[in-house]
Amino acid sequence: MDVLAKQPRQDVLSTLAVQIRGSILAIEESVDLINSDDPLERQHAMEEMEMFLQGVANDREELLKRADELLTFRAALRERARYRKSESDRIRTMVKSDTDKADRIETTVIRMLRLALEDQGATKFDLPMHEIRSRMTTQVIIDDYECAMEALPEDCRKVEIKPDKAGIKKALQDGRQIPGCRLHTDRSWRSN
Repeated sequence: MDVLAKQPRQDVLSTLAVQIRGSILAIEESVDLINSDDPLERQHAMEEMEMFLQGVANDREELLKRADELLTFRAALRERARYRKSESDRIRTMVKSDTDKADRIETTVIRMLRLALEDQGATKFDLPMHEIRSRMTTQVIIDDYECAMEALPEDCRKVEIKPDKAGIKKALQDGRQIPGCRLHTDRSWRSN
C-alpha cells in the first residue's frame, strides 16, 4: 500500500480499477461455467469461487472484502436478469401484438372471401401468392353456467391430485405420520 500512497491520486485510482477489474473478470469466468452442461466444468467453477474465498479465510478483512465482491457481482447479475426480463416482456408484448394483427388480417380475409364466394360452396381459395384451405372439425363446447361439473360422468372428468404442502405441514406438526413426507428445518440465508 506504500507504493499506492506515493503515486498521484489518478494513478492510484487507475491501479485499483485494474485490480478490481481483474478480480471481476476472474469471478465472471468462473460464474459463466456454473451453468455449464459439463458437470466437471460446473464443479471446477464452484471450486474456483470457493478457493477465491478460502484463500483468505484467515484474514477476516480480506475474506469480507472478497465476499462483498462476489455479492456485488451477484447484484450485477440480478440487475442484468431484471433488465433482460423487462426486455423479454417488452418483446413478448410486441410478438403478441404482431401475432394478433396477423390473426385479425387472416380472419378478415377469410370471412370476406367466404361472404363473397359462399354460394359457390368453396372449401379452398387459391390466391396468386397464398393458399387458403379448410377442413371439417368437431369440437366440444361446454357452457360453464349450464353444465354442472360435479354431475359429469366419471369417464368424462379429469381430476388432478396435487399435494397440499401447507396441509401436510400442519398435519406433520400435529403429530400425524404421512408416508413419504417429513418436516425439514433449515436456516435460510439471503444477502442484500
